[in-house]
Amino acid sequence: MELKRIENFKFEKLRNRKMEEKRNAQFLAYRELCISVNKYF
Repeated sequence: MELKRIENFKFEKLRNRKMEEKRNAQFLAYRELCISVNKYF
């Protein structure tokens, strides 16, 4: 029982990190876009 809880916890952390990475990637792409737009205008 305890082992299963630990496995679930690790899985949740991993999933959260994946979502966090995706969000960070989107944010970085957005920032790059803003920087390039500012350069041209």
